[in-house]
Amino acid sequence: MRIRTLLASIGLASMAVVGLGGQAAHAASWKFTGNLYASKYACVDDGQQYEREGYPYKCTYAYFSFTKQYLYWLYIYD
Repeated sequence: MRIRTLLASIGLASMAVVGLGGQAAHAASWKFTGNLYASKYACVDDGQQYEREGYPYKCTYAYFSFTKQYLYWLYIYD
């Protein structure tokens, strides 16, 4: 019985150390949503939906090498 109690307390202690040693929360940063748009209007329109849900957004105009054209990239602040 004592061995089982000892093993259980060691297990609980190691779980607590791992839980406390982990990162409390991830750092907030701009995350790409995976959406690309040909027009700024379409990017802003979708971005406003994210903003209504509590995530600020930004549309960045950048080159997309796969299609060899400049497109609007939608990012949200998470």
